[in-house]
Amino acid sequence: MINLETFQATYTNLLPMFVFALILSVLLSPVMGYIAMKFRIIDLPKSLRNPSDKSMHKVLHDRIVPKSGGLAVITAFVITLIYFVPLSPNIIGILLGVLVLFVIGVLDDKYDLSGKVQLFGHFIAALLVVISGNHIVAVGSEGLFAEINMAISQIHLFQISNISYYLSLPSDLFTIAWIMIVINAIAWIDALDGLQTGVAIIITATIGIISLSSGNILVAVLSVILLASLLGFLPFNFLPGKAFNGTVGSHIYGYLIAVIAIIGSAKSASSVLVLLVPLIDMVWVLIGRINKNMQINPIKLLSISDKTHLQHRLLDLGFSKFQVIISEYLLVGLFAIITIASTGSNRITIFSSIIFIVIALFLVITVFVRRRRKKLEELKKKKEDDSSPSPSSIRPIDRSQEPSPEKKYAY
Repeated sequence: MINLETFQATYTNLLPMFVFALILSVLLSPVMGYIAMKFRIIDLPKSLRNPSDKSMHKVLHDRIVPKSGGLAVITAFVITLIYFVPLSPNIIGILLGVLVLFVIGVLDDKYDLSGKVQLFGHFIAALLVVISGNHIVAVGSEGLFAEINMAISQIHLFQISNISYYLSLPSDLFTIAWIMIVINAIAWIDALDGLQTGVAIIITATIGIISLSSGNILVAVLSVILLASLLGFLPFNFLPGKAFNGTVGSHIYGYLIAVIAIIGSAKSASSVLVLLVPLIDMVWVLIGRINKNMQINPIKLLSISDKTHLQHRLLDLGFSKFQVIISEYLLVGLFAIITIASTGSNRITIFSSIIFIVIALFLVITVFVRRRRKKLEELKKKKEDDSSPSPSSIRPIDRSQEPSPEKKYAY
């Protein structure tokens, strides 16, 4: 194990845990795939699904695929973390949150749990994080806007082995909301083979680079281990994927990214910037659902299944699956580069400009999608009108010319 107080976060010192997690993830991926198939933790194509399945319209694959990616990635992450890093209270809190989401995720992949149960699991995992001392103490820094203290008051909860656990207000409420939002934002981009895994890799690498430059050892270690675990699974997940992340992966990736971001030096500004694409996509979809369904209940909004995410809009524009995946990689990668380059001064100008560009991009894509759909509907209607016979063209059937039954069915 390493001593985080004396550990120097250099690439050389981080390499052993990176290689260990990478190899472990590569070896576990086919094993977990076999286990998932054995216990029927699988994703079915449309042809094998129940016609009443609400998510039928979002299925984009035509084969049986094990939902085992999260099993391999998270197992590799946890084993590597426990092997290399001593278990301090804040790390134990993070791992307990992983355990909660792991159980909820496996059960959902197998039995399809309700949205309320999943959100409750998100809340418990986030609560464990803040109780263990990981929370957003302040919002704003590095020139973005004036720093606001979020830990105004503390409530003592309990004490274990001379370690006291507190609940800070409103800091912890803000932290819980942040974690739950990021979990769902990352989960919603899991539509195409390799898309979610690749985006998570880019975001994790960005936070890791920022933490290395600022000397935040714990975040650097966590980022490197998660990065290696994701990279080990990516070859099995990329188009055409041999395995999917499943709920267990989708939710824990977002959870770990959210937690790493709040305990890192990047804090709010950099974290929001690198997560801008999935976050704005989430907000965009929710606004559309509110407008369409006249519904403001967050639980019901999150449970609605539709095809209004960025990846679906790009597919509607005629992009291939591969083109959509690479396009989103490049888009998130662009914000990753800007995040790294803008850490420090002039953040407010860059941050505002990026938000404007992203919103404009989503508007352009939405306009193109609507135009394409309208054009396709017009062509379909025209084709139906052309194919339907007019009344004057219908003539009486001359049955005298029909063959007799004996001749018609004779061999």
